Amino acid sequence: MKASQIIASFVDPAQPEWITRRSLGINALARAIGKPYSTVKSWRDVECIPHKHWRAIIEAGKVHTPRVHLTPYDFVPDDLP
Repeated sequence: MKASQIIASFVDPAQPEWITRRSLGINALARAIGKPYSTVKSWRDVECIPHKHWRAIIEAGKVHTPRVHLTPYDFVPDDLP
């Protein structure tokens, strides 16, 4: 799964699509894991979330509403050889 897909999963599905496409996923994830917006945005921009943050994101997903079910395998890009 791409970093942008993981970040987008933290968006409230009740939000209008035009808002969702902007930066709500970044804000929601940044708040959930206690990281600055700019940090999470950089992950989306380069399509890579550093390994050291995976556990915090997985744990945040467990308590997020709606729940975001992630495993370490979700952080590995689908297009790896």
